[in-house]
Amino acid sequence: MKIKFKEEVFFKKLPNFRRCNHLKIFYISIIAIILSSCSNYILNDSIAKKVNGELAVEIFNHSQRVDKLEYLSIVKHPYFISPVLLSTVSTNKQAMLLMNKTQTSEYDTIYSLEEIPIYKESTSTTRIYSSGKMETEIQDITPDSLNPIITFTANPLPAEATIKKTLIEDGVIKAFNGDGKLINSLAYTEKNMKAFIDTLKYYVVLAEKVDTLESKSTEAQLNKSLRKNAPAGSKIIKLSNGNVVLEQMIDNSANTTVTRIRNNNEPLRSRTELNPEMNKTIKFEIFQGNQLLQQRSYIYSNNESLKNSKNALILSYENPEVIISESLIFDRKGIPMIKSTQEHYLRNQMVFHF
Repeated sequence: MKIKFKEEVFFKKLPNFRRCNHLKIFYISIIAIILSSCSNYILNDSIAKKVNGELAVEIFNHSQRVDKLEYLSIVKHPYFISPVLLSTVSTNKQAMLLMNKTQTSEYDTIYSLEEIPIYKESTSTTRIYSSGKMETEIQDITPDSLNPIITFTANPLPAEATIKKTLIEDGVIKAFNGDGKLINSLAYTEKNMKAFIDTLKYYVVLAEKVDTLESKSTEAQLNKSLRKNAPAGSKIIKLSNGNVVLEQMIDNSANTTVTRIRNNNEPLRSRTELNPEMNKTIKFEIFQGNQLLQQRSYIYSNNESLKNSKNALILSYENPEVIISESLIFDRKGIPMIKSTQEHYLRNQMVFHF
């Protein structure tokens, strides 16, 4: 059965983006990697409690996200098309027909429910104390009307059984419905985050020192620093627009989530594009030979709710406002598809209290 579906317009027009000064990408990346270790525990302003030690870090997030799956199109996704890919699917008539489709319209054909875009809006806050204690609250504020898949569900989950808030604290995970009633609770082993906080303090202080020195640094000095700290075998290229590209080989034994092209023995490599000051990631890509497998683009703005702060002082770098991710995958018939995610952050910031 074919379903005709008009895709919803989920995001308002984004504001004009202006350049901002940031900390050196090397130290920002380290902080981001460290924080990702607790990204699954991210909550709301209402749960602040200074217990078991002083409050060390708060992480606030309010995001709108759209997950979408669609068939690879030469018109929409030309950057994923390569001779290797065309050779791989050349005998699949349906794949070639879908890829070469040139007409696009407001309405498009949906062949399966998984192709219907899924929208999610949530707010979250994480608080971590110097003692290592952590509290997390996640609020699902997604309007049901924005997810048409609910319309096609014969027996949707009743509202009283739908999780709208998750609270994680004191060794218990609690799930609440939209009326604030407890649905379920589950005990879990708390992880002491003191080592995390100690490591984070080190890199935040180090980043502040680099930020002070960076104002006196020339582009040549930054290039020299990047070349010195880049992993062995890396290639550094300067583009005509002033941006800098860092290319690295990826160990074949590395646990990556990318889908590789069969019958292609080329190794994986990553390509990271930075701004001229080399303190902001513009794009990150993964290739298998010359075949693009995954692409992630970052868009920044001067929105105050995206900037991090320490002791009430705004730090000189910010988090991205929009992250657009696209990955090449194949369906069960071997037809190439693009799995995309667009995240728009209304708030995305860390507040350091040490």
